[in-house]
Amino acid sequence: MSLLSELVEQLRALTDDTGQTRTSLDAVRTQLGDSVGFITAATVGSSSPLVPEGVAQWQAALDRLDEARANIRVGDEAMNAYIALLGGGHTAAPGNHSGGASPGPPPQTSSPTGEPGGERPPATPPRFAPDSARRPRGEPANADITGGNPTDIRRENEAAKVLAEAGYDIEQNPPSRPNGKAPDYMIDGQWWDCYSPTGSSTRTIHTSIRNKVGKSDADRQADRIILNLDGCGATAEEIRARLERSPIRGLQEIKVVKGGKVTQFYPWDTEAAHHGD
Repeated sequence: MSLLSELVEQLRALTDDTGQTRTSLDAVRTQLGDSVGFITAATVGSSSPLVPEGVAQWQAALDRLDEARANIRVGDEAMNAYIALLGGGHTAAPGNHSGGASPGPPPQTSSPTGEPGGERPPATPPRFAPDSARRPRGEPANADITGGNPTDIRRENEAAKVLAEAGYDIEQNPPSRPNGKAPDYMIDGQWWDCYSPTGSSTRTIHTSIRNKVGKSDADRQADRIILNLDGCGATAEEIRARLERSPIRGLQEIKVVKGGKVTQFYPWDTEAAHHGD
């Protein structure tokens, strides 16, 4: 990747983040505005000077939020114009209606692994027919043993159950890789790791997946990812837009688990079939 391409990619990532910040400010502004309206109506006739003082401070905060949103929007427009000047014009991403920066078009010459002209890996199919009584092989994750976040552990176990019920040959806590890393699952003979993001930053999600894939076999946790989006603030479409714009070298496959269903997510040109209905 050339220095210019790297600069364009970094600028796009920054404008994506500021667009998400503006969306968050919109939500805060709406909530605070509702609070001002409620307290104003609820304290009609109050003689306490504390009420108008509090409302005045909240209103001042609303004014500053409006100013901040406007400044971010103008900054985004300037940066997007600069990106276009550099030859990295933007097009709208699916589901992006927040007014933030829109990601650019997907690379036309890269495979899902980020290798130009590389061969697209096949999607891993379920081995069995769906069966609500099927359970994963191996031992479920245990927060008392691993010391992990209890919510992450619960979602890791939930995702494994959904995958087993959908017909996948899945083993939890399989033997470690030769490099000493311990992925969460073995599915159809391949190591997979579960990732259950909770925030809405696609930049953070992209970075976490990239870190799991690693730069080589020596530091690789897994090159196949189960992305549990139950509780995630970002949509699958937003995550796809980020990954299309910045392919992760070495990434083989992603399946999404959400709402008790498994969806083939990555590579993009494989059938996005639902299992576990």
